[in-house]
Parts: sequence; structure tokens; C-alpha cells
Amino acid sequence: MLFTSIIQDICNNNFTFGGKVILFGGDFRQILPVVKRLQTAEIVEFCIKCSLHWQWVQKFALTENMRVQNGEGEFSQWLLKLGNGTIPVKEEDPFKECIEIPNQCIIRENESIVEKIFGDADQNDYSKCVILTPTNVDSLQINKEVLECLPGEIKICLSADQIDTDELNERNNFPVEFLNSLTLSGMSPHCLKLKIGCVTMLLRNLDLKAGLCNGTRMKVCALQNNYIDAEVLTGFFWW
Repeated sequence: MLFTSIIQDICNNNFTFGGKVILFGGDFRQILPVVKRLQTAEIVEFCIKCSLHWQWVQKFALTENMRVQNGEGEFSQWLLKLGNGTIPVKEEDPFKECIEIPNQCIIRENESIVEKIFGDADQNDYSKCVILTPTNVDSLQINKEVLECLPGEIKICLSADQIDTDELNERNNFPVEFLNSLTLSGMSPHCLKLKIGCVTMLLRNLDLKAGLCNGTRMKVCALQNNYIDAEVLTGFFWW
């Protein structure tokens, strides 16, 4: 591994990892190295478990899943089997080598995932429901549907976008209209629609001691012209 060689050179020590204690963390069911243009089996070969240094690693395993709620034990075990690859696969066509998904995890064509997750939930419990999506496009569409389920009027907040350069040509190449059309990963869209009661996420570390840090989930309590009153949902703070 290149990482090991660099540490050995820096520490002037030929021991593994330069004689330093290195802590690795993660779940091999979920985390694989990113290697371009390779098949799954080839990517697995780049995993640290396939490295010659793995024999020097002392392994510690977590024994209790702190996120499992009452009644979720069976689903938790199914996820573990899925990650371990021990779920039986279909042998007949056209579903050969496919696994069977539990019915409670399936959304039919005539069903809405928003209605499935938020349909029976009270508005005060919306913060406890989460829909994970692989792309920003799906996330924006689901957010739109959830917002339509909430009562009240929509307030539109527009971003102020500009390119930070003194060159006139660069300003002409990237007009404000083009910047407004971009929705970067981890950022809100240019036209942000909000309602009282909707759940938002803080994107800046405003006050770490008060719980106002990046990633904090908050519920909108009031929408003013120049600021938003919001309640922190992940602690006992108020902003």
C-alpha cells in the first residue's frame, strides 16, 4: 500500500505503517475502495482485507446495534444477511441470482413513497421519518411532494449567486442565470420553498456549543422576511 510506504519513509522505520498505531473504521458490507473502470471482483481485490498488511491488523467488532428499535430486530437481521451475502438467491430465470425483498420494503407502481412513509405520521413526527435517495434529483422531487402534504402557504427564498472573479470574460461566461440553474451536492437549490412545520438542515457551523452545526436538523417555526425561526430537532437547543 502506498500509504504504508509513505509513513515508513516519513518515520524512517521499516515496520508496518512506520511502527505507528493506525485505527481503521468502517463496515466492509458498505465501504469499498473507489477504482475507476473495474468490475466488482477487481475492486474487492483493492480492499485492505486483501492486502498483505491485513495479517497485522487486530480486529474489534461491535456487538450491539444501538439503532434498532422495538420490532425491527427481524429486519436488522435481514440487513446483516444481505451484507454478508447469505440470503438465498433465485436459481430459475428470469430472476436468476436475484434475492427476494420483504414486502414491507416494496413500493408498488400505483403507490407513493411519500404517502407510504409520511401518510400515517403526525406532523410533529415528520422529523423522525427519513427517505434516503441515491441522487439529488430524486431528493428534490421527494422534498416537493412532502412539502405539498403540509398545510399553509409556501414561502420562496432565493439564493444570491455570483462568480468571485475580477475578469470580465469570466463574468460573461458564467451569467447569474446559469449559476442559479446549478444545484450543487450538499447545497439547497436556488429557489428554496419552505413552509411552517417543514424540516430543514443547517449547512454552516454557526454556534457549535449551542448545537448549531453543519448537518443539524431543524423544524421551521416561523418564516420572516429576513430570517427564519427554527427549532433544533436533535437536542435541547432553540435558535
